[in-house]
Amino acid sequence: MTRKRRNLVVLIVVAALVAGSVAVIINKPTRLGLDLSGGVELVYQGEANDGGPTSGADIDTALEIIRQRIDQFGVAEPEVSRIGPDQISIGLPDVTNLERAKQQVGTTAQLYFYDWEPNLIGIEKAVGGKPGTTPTKPQNRLSKMWDAAGRRSNKPENSDLIRSGALPTQYAAAQLASKQPPDPNCAKDGCSES
Repeated sequence: MTRKRRNLVVLIVVAALVAGSVAVIINKPTRLGLDLSGGVELVYQGEANDGGPTSGADIDTALEIIRQRIDQFGVAEPEVSRIGPDQISIGLPDVTNLERAKQQVGTTAQLYFYDWEPNLIGIEKAVGGKPGTTPTKPQNRLSKMWDAAGRRSNKPENSDLIRSGALPTQYAAAQLASKQPPDPNCAKDGCSES
């Protein structure tokens, strides 16, 4: 290959690379960071419940939880990093609502407990509320719920749970329980039918 021809091939390759780069620059929008586009920066200080020092594992766990919360927030290109042994910095570009950002990222999760025995509710009460009886319609409805949840209602261990009135998932049971008032007569009469 002659020198002129080699130079021409190199020139064509360089021109193709430049054209490809220009095409990418034109078609892909530029995302500005927190420093150029504005946004919110939050800094959290880790503290142990007992007032002592926090461990590195605690801060790492908090970082993971915060990352998951930010993913739900829908922020493009968030910056989550550790500062020193016990601080976490969170940069949220293009976020303008500071209060919503603080609420989404920094609130403590809530855990609720429900006492199932005294508060048999909904379909559970219809199916499992009277020992020795098994109403057909509520039990069939419950079997369909189990099948829809991907848990076969005809398996022996599931059949026993269905006969006792159990919902197919703990989440479904917790959702239903959260909407029910507690039985005020439970403590008085041992939760008997009235």
